[in-house]
Amino acid sequence: MFKFGIGEIMNYIGKMVEIVFRNALKEDEIKGTILPSSTDKTYILKLKNGYNVGILKENIVIIKETQEKMETIETIKEKKVSQDINKPKVLIFSVGGTIASKIDYNTGGVSAQFSADDLLNLIPELKSLANIEAYSFSNLLSENITSKHWEEIAKAVYKKIKDGEYKGIIITHGTDTLHYTSGALSFLLNGTNIPIILVGAQRSSDRPSSDSTYNLLGAVKFILESKKGGVFVSLHSGNSDNEINIILGTRARKMHSSKRDAFKSINKGIVAKVIFDLRNIKNSKVEFFEAYNELNSEQKLTEPGKLNNKVYLLKFFPGQDPQIISYLKKEGYKIVIIEGTGLGHVADNFIDFIRKEKDIVFFMTVQTIYGRTNMGVYSTGIKLKDAGVIELKDMLSEVAFVKGQHVLGKTDKKAEIIDLMTKPLFFEMGNRTEE
Repeated sequence: MFKFGIGEIMNYIGKMVEIVFRNALKEDEIKGTILPSSTDKTYILKLKNGYNVGILKENIVIIKETQEKMETIETIKEKKVSQDINKPKVLIFSVGGTIASKIDYNTGGVSAQFSADDLLNLIPELKSLANIEAYSFSNLLSENITSKHWEEIAKAVYKKIKDGEYKGIIITHGTDTLHYTSGALSFLLNGTNIPIILVGAQRSSDRPSSDSTYNLLGAVKFILESKKGGVFVSLHSGNSDNEINIILGTRARKMHSSKRDAFKSINKGIVAKVIFDLRNIKNSKVEFFEAYNELNSEQKLTEPGKLNNKVYLLKFFPGQDPQIISYLKKEGYKIVIIEGTGLGHVADNFIDFIRKEKDIVFFMTVQTIYGRTNMGVYSTGIKLKDAGVIELKDMLSEVAFVKGQHVLGKTDKKAEIIDLMTKPLFFEMGNRTEE
């Protein structure tokens, strides 16, 4: 037994403890398992009855570990779910994220629980639409995903496409960087003849307020109705559950940190909208839009290539030191995507640095997200073009970043880099910007 000090409590997470704490004018004692807390001011204790209580750190007097083990809380055993093998087969390919997780009520944390039976027990409506198969690739927090993961995901999905068994493939993914992955896969899997749909969720699948159910059902419904392939994103259209948007993988962007309709289609219309009949999912409708009509169903899928990560996304800000350009040259970067102000601008003191770095290819996107570059309006833009900066029109900065890695994986010749970067592969750039 010892006096509680800052930091010691971290040694007890997951262990059964007894805590003496101040409660009004007296001291009380409580026993339970220490859980991780979202704040450094409060610690969470799981009691034997399954409830959690919070105790202010400043009120803890003494803490000691006990030899007693926490009783396991009984949960409902999930049953084996039979499926109709005559229905179209859809693969749900798990990369990780909130959508592929549920709460472990013994620890209070969210953990990966991913199998076809897990999904069908949580979302039984799935089996009314398709024959669901699940494949667990990883359980990555999306902020930890790198270009190497994009390569590996693309290769694994490519093999599944070549198997020819599936009407479509759904990739479950954390929402925080989902739009980077959807962009990367749009280039690596360009030419797929079946829909590849990235699906995320803002809340885990077993929470009553989860958005995962309809995001997944919307993806499956689109797969069954679509006659064209491509890489897409399926997420809520609004705060209610009755509509899901299907967005081009190169036009999707997370625009809110927590809302269920966090993703928007930027500078181009959505591909489709799934409108649910909440009383009978099978009666739900898919409404297709112009972006769907533009999809090319005649392309051929080739084996995914390599990505080269010597691409830098540079967000310009007032007062930024232009020496960053010299640093990027020293570190061997070959492509720099500048996210400029206004119509595509940076401070005048950047121009000479950009002009002299002949081994780097500079491209310009806009910080405003909506809209496009136009570097022929103001003198700064004209000078930047003269220094060799190439406009990427209405391409999203994040998409330009992953496209740069894809292009640099194919060639390091400047002329070829410029040609490939400015030639649309999967609707990432248009001659006009749709409002």
